[in-house]
Amino acid sequence: MTQSEKNELLFQYGINYNTLPSWQKRGVGIYNKDSIKPGFNPVTRETVDCTRKELFVEKELGMRGEYRTFLRGIFNNR
Repeated sequence: MTQSEKNELLFQYGINYNTLPSWQKRGVGIYNKDSIKPGFNPVTRETVDCTRKELFVEKELGMRGEYRTFLRGIFNNR
């Protein structure tokens, strides 16, 4: 289907594609990211910083070049 045919099909069901949020148009990005959390070392009884993986959800994915830059940032940090 062409883009205009898809828009027409959605419009038949009362959906205007142009008013949808970007996450409904392009999807979402879900990825792990390192974050620093405070921890406690029971042996030395000191507070230490710990690196943990945290799940992030990006609802505003860019288009074209912005999306490629977003993906490079994720894959270069691995």
